[in-house]
Amino acid sequence: MKNKNLIIMTGATSGIGNFIANKLRHDFDLALILRPKKIKTFKKKFISSSNKKKIYFFGFDLSHSNDYSLIKRKIKFKDYKSINLIFCAGTLGRNSKTFDYNDWIQTFNTNIFSHLEIFNQLNQLISKSKLTSKIIFFSGGGAASSFPDFPAYSASKTALVRSIENLSENFSKKKFNIFAVAPGAVETKMLKKVLRITSVGTKSKKGDVYNFISYALKADTSTFHGRLINIKDSIKKINNNKKNNFLKLRRVDEYLFNRDG
Repeated sequence: MKNKNLIIMTGATSGIGNFIANKLRHDFDLALILRPKKIKTFKKKFISSSNKKKIYFFGFDLSHSNDYSLIKRKIKFKDYKSINLIFCAGTLGRNSKTFDYNDWIQTFNTNIFSHLEIFNQLNQLISKSKLTSKIIFFSGGGAASSFPDFPAYSASKTALVRSIENLSENFSKKKFNIFAVAPGAVETKMLKKVLRITSVGTKSKKGDVYNFISYALKADTSTFHGRLINIKDSIKKINNNKKNNFLKLRRVDEYLFNRDG
């Protein structure tokens, strides 16, 4: 009988991802996709004798293309009634005013290509789960506004949000709720790097981010499908807004047309 819930997750070695994974492991089986060099040290810190849920560990370098078929072979997906993906892994890339091809490739691989690749390789298996799967991508600074100090990061996150909009058109929200989450500026090593260069906007606590993710995993999030959701957005207003373009990337053009009569 299917009575278990599984979360497949990237970015659990540090920052927001690590905080969320530590909270979720008490209620969900976890499949954690980690940097190969970090996996041994991480296991020792993460595994607790009091933890009653199953944890799978996979070592992949997200800055390169990978074959994720090992995940399909190792996990018995048919044992789970709920299977969800949470993509937290990300990299800032270089702080550079000039175009660096290798930096942009590695940044895009980590922030968007790897996650799309994982979803593409697993979506048929996940869609067979009994409950609607939540496919949650972490967005960030630069997706909805310019972030010139880290151009590769900004461009990759913007591309990620548009990709989510496209995916939402291709996959029914009855099977998948696919959406991006903007957590705000959270106290992490990544934020410290950013603050050495520039300032940031709205700040959030790790607990706030976890509370939102916990809610999203349990609630009906069909109105989130294809959208970029800030953790501080009003859920009531999201649920009540029926406009197709609401919380999506669009050109602001209300003052452009018929300006001269």
